[in-house]
Amino acid sequence: MSRSTSERLEYLRFPLIVGVVFVHAYESSVNTAAGSVGLESTAHVSDFLRTLFSNGIGRISPPLFFVMSGYLIFYGTEWSLPVYFAKIQRRIKTLFVPYLFWNFVALSIYFIAQSLPLTQQYISGNNQALREMNFFELTNTFLGVTKNPIAYQFWFVRDLMILVLAIPAIHLLLAYIPFPFLGFACVAWFVPEFGLSMPPAASAILFFSIGAYFASKGGDIFALDKYSKVIFLCYIPVLIGATLTYGYAYHNAINQVGILIGLPAVLCLSGYVRSDGRTAIVLKWLAGVSFFVFAMHQPLLLIVKKVVFAAVNPQSDFAILLLYFLIPLFVIAVTVGVFEVMSQVFPRMTALISGGRLPERPKHLPGIARPEHTTV
Repeated sequence: MSRSTSERLEYLRFPLIVGVVFVHAYESSVNTAAGSVGLESTAHVSDFLRTLFSNGIGRISPPLFFVMSGYLIFYGTEWSLPVYFAKIQRRIKTLFVPYLFWNFVALSIYFIAQSLPLTQQYISGNNQALREMNFFELTNTFLGVTKNPIAYQFWFVRDLMILVLAIPAIHLLLAYIPFPFLGFACVAWFVPEFGLSMPPAASAILFFSIGAYFASKGGDIFALDKYSKVIFLCYIPVLIGATLTYGYAYHNAINQVGILIGLPAVLCLSGYVRSDGRTAIVLKWLAGVSFFVFAMHQPLLLIVKKVVFAAVNPQSDFAILLLYFLIPLFVIAVTVGVFEVMSQVFPRMTALISGGRLPERPKHLPGIARPEHTTV
C-alpha cells in the first residue's frame, strides 16, 4: 500500500469518530426518573441542523469504517491458514480485549448508577435493572449476543470481529460470485425485511465486503478522486433531501443512497487534507486517539447530557441546538484529555485498551511537546 493511501485513511479516522459522537447526540430530550427533560420536538431550523449532522453526514461513519477495515485487512494479502490465524490473533489484541474492557466499564457504571440514591434520579427505569437480570440476560447485555452490548457503540467492533472470523467465506464468495454476493448484501441493507436478526448487520457485511473486494482486486480506494466535484454536486442535494424527509417512510431509501454517494465524497476530502500540512499533522496524531474517543464517549455523553439537561432544563430551540453542539464537543475534548494523561502515566494500559498502540506525537505544532520515549 502506498504511503499516500495509508496516510489519507489515517486522516479520516478522527473526523469519522466525531461523526459517530454526533449520531449519538441527536435526541433533544433525555429520560430521567422524574420524566422527560428537554423538548420532544424542535422548530424547523434546529431539527434540520441536528438531522443534517446526526442522521445525514454522521451516518457515513460506520459504513466507511467497515469499507476501510475490509480494504486494510485484504490489501496485499495472500490468504492461507497461517495468515488467517495471524489476522485473528492480531484482532484479539486490537478488538477483543478492548471490547471486553470497555463493556465491563460500562456495565460497572450502569450498575453503580442504578444502585446509588444520588445517581438513581438520572435513571429512567425504562430498561431492566442489571441486578434483576439472570445469567443469560446479563451475559447478553455484556457481550451483545442477540442485541447491542451495553456499551452500544461497540456493536461495530462485535460485527467486525465476526466478519474477521468469516474471512474464509467472504474470500471465497468474492473470488467466485462477487457481484451476486454484493448484490444480495446490498438488497439486505436496503430492505430491512431481508436483513439478519443476528449480528453482523447487513450494512457491516456489505461495506466490509466492498472494501475487501477493492483490495483483493488491487483497486485504488481513492480511484474516484478525479470525479470529486461531480460526486459533491450529487451528494449535497441527496443529503438535503434525506434531511428534509426525515421521519417519512421513504427517508431510509434516500438516506442510504446518500451514504453510497457520501462514501466516495468523504474519501475524496482526504486528498484536500493531505495538501494542508498542519491539518494533516494534527489529524494523523488524532487518528491514534480516535479509538479511545470512540470507546469512552458512551456512556460519558449520556451522563453529561442528563446532568446538563437536568440542571438547565432547556426549553427553547436555541438552547437545544446550542447544547447539541457543545455537549459532544465537550465530551470529545474530555476524552482526548483523558487519553493524553493516561498515555503519559499508564502508557502500556492505555495502549492495551486503545487497540494496541499509542500515536506518535506531532513534532512541529506549538504547545505540543514530544516526549523522549514513546511506548508503542
